[in-house]
Amino acid sequence: MGMVLENFSEWVTYLAEKSILRPLDFQFAKFIASIESQHQDELMWLASVTSYQLGQGHICVNLDADEHVLPPMPSLIGLYGEAAESLEYLVNQVDWQQVMMEASTVTCLSPNEVMTAAVTPLVWQQNRLYLQRYYYFEQTIATRLNAMAELFPSKEALSKASQRC
Repeated sequence: MGMVLENFSEWVTYLAEKSILRPLDFQFAKFIASIESQHQDELMWLASVTSYQLGQGHICVNLDADEHVLPPMPSLIGLYGEAAESLEYLVNQVDWQQVMMEASTVTCLSPNEVMTAAVTPLVWQQNRLYLQRYYYFEQTIATRLNAMAELFPSKEALSKASQRC
């Protein structure tokens, strides 16, 4: 690669220029960075990774590892080798849990908490980062599936009913 990129903004721009990130990923990342009040550079990287993962068919970026946060590594966007090592160094310098908690563009939810209103473009829950719309879609589907499951008797209830006959 030969060049030294010193921050996430430079990396996201470089990856977009090399068509590793889609134009949509790049523009979304720039937008998030433009409205973020505290961690513009870090959120630019997170937004680009989250958008990229959505383009790959993943509803969220899973950064969970035995109840601690994994850093959002370059492999999440298919980047490996020498370039990835340089970016990994930068990624490993950040306390990502703290970034999530302090970011103005991220709503942080406890494990059983459900977001009731769209407040921020990104949602952080159980070490997973979602685009707010897709978090809402997932929660809506889960709620409906749970409601439908309650309509059907459990195996235990069916077993007790059959034993009475």
